[in-house]
Amino acid sequence: MSCRQKLAGHCTLTALDAALATADVLVLLVDHKDFKAIAGDAVRQQYVVDTKGVWR
Repeated sequence: MSCRQKLAGHCTLTALDAALATADVLVLLVDHKDFKAIAGDAVRQQYVVDTKGVWR
C-alpha cells in the first residue's frame, strides 16, 4: 500500500500557494528547494515553525 493510499481520507492535498494563503499555522520540517524558493514575505501566518531556518 502506498503512502498516498494510507493517507486517503486523513488529509487533503493542497497546492502550495493555496496553503500559504489559507493556513493558520505553517510548519516547515524539510528544506527542499520548493520550500526554499518561497519568499519570506509570502509567509504571513501568525504562527510559523521553521525547523530548518529557511525564513529566519
